[in-house]
Amino acid sequence: MSISSNAPREQNGRDSFARYRAQVKSAAIESLKILEGQDIDKVYCDFQDDFVVRKINGESHVFLFYQVKTKNKQNYNWTVNDLFKFIKRGSKELEENAEAFKDSFIGKLLVHTVIFDEECSSVIFQTNVNTENDVEEILEDISKLKFEDKYVKIILDCFNIAFKREIEAKGKEKFSIEEIKSSLSKLRVHCDVHYLKNGIDNFDSIAKEYIYKYSEVELSYHDAKEIAIKLLELISEKSSGVIKTINENEVNEKAGVGIEELLKILSISLDAYQILKESNDENSIKSVSIIQRSLSRGGASNEQIKFCSQCKTKWDIWLRNNRHIITDFEYICLTEKISDVVYNIRGGNGNIKLSNLKVELEKLTSELRSENLLFDLDTETLMGSFFSLIIKGVA
Repeated sequence: MSISSNAPREQNGRDSFARYRAQVKSAAIESLKILEGQDIDKVYCDFQDDFVVRKINGESHVFLFYQVKTKNKQNYNWTVNDLFKFIKRGSKELEENAEAFKDSFIGKLLVHTVIFDEECSSVIFQTNVNTENDVEEILEDISKLKFEDKYVKIILDCFNIAFKREIEAKGKEKFSIEEIKSSLSKLRVHCDVHYLKNGIDNFDSIAKEYIYKYSEVELSYHDAKEIAIKLLELISEKSSGVIKTINENEVNEKAGVGIEELLKILSISLDAYQILKESNDENSIKSVSIIQRSLSRGGASNEQIKFCSQCKTKWDIWLRNNRHIITDFEYICLTEKISDVVYNIRGGNGNIKLSNLKVELEKLTSELRSENLLFDLDTETLMGSFFSLIIKGVA
């Protein structure tokens, strides 16, 4: 099942973005985690819920559904009734509770655990304030898989009634008690989220921190501010307008944020990134951002950055194929000589000018040949070794 295989319950929020500034900021932060190059590969804005994070799970995907709700009063604590809308305790009010619960913030999240089943990894309520003790006790009871709290028992009792239509759409009459508990165990509440707090304009600094954490792109205050604005504009654009045709391509285009959009905002070469990604570089974004940073201030073009990324890939492949053939001592001597050259060609600011490489590469090739350390290394592979050492912080 893909995120676009079910029509969302409503799309009203897509036409009134101004009301959802907090959710835009939260979706933007989650989108930046795509730069980590690990399991998160897409964020869907204002589709199915406030936003949805897609994670790679083997050869398929799982989804995390987010609702973002804020309060102006900073010392406010969400109550059980705020989040769950229970009417009264007791079996006589079961259907009333079920109807109210389904319409609650938590009910609107938990319905995803039914519709998307195992592909729903978790449902998350995110807020700028905290919760009352009763809510904390509910969450603790669920997290410990006890299911003994009085309010949790109400949910267990009314779950099948609340989500009757969705359960029947799955071809079932009802969920077993274990299936209900499994659904509840996916509930998370993120309180006191700092970048959602009212009156604290620190989103750009937080975005800067995340960008460096996941990509090692160093930003000035001005750069960070500009990128933060562009990111929020991107999320805003992806959060607006009704999607008339619900299919995967249309949803990805109109509501999805992926690596291509982020690299464009960061002005990182997509071609160079794809070259390194395809070569199984586990830190491909960090690699291309460091290569680009080392070269661009020296006047390198995107084509030159792409070429140098290809060279780095050649070195990685050569090393992978030959590391078990050459001795440790030969490897140490080889990389030491390469490191010396990199040190010589880098300017005081750490940047590299490609025009300075030709003479140094010729000298290095001659020296390695004379000491029987050249092996079958060609000029481009040796150039790639420079960037490999720079990325690792050796040179």
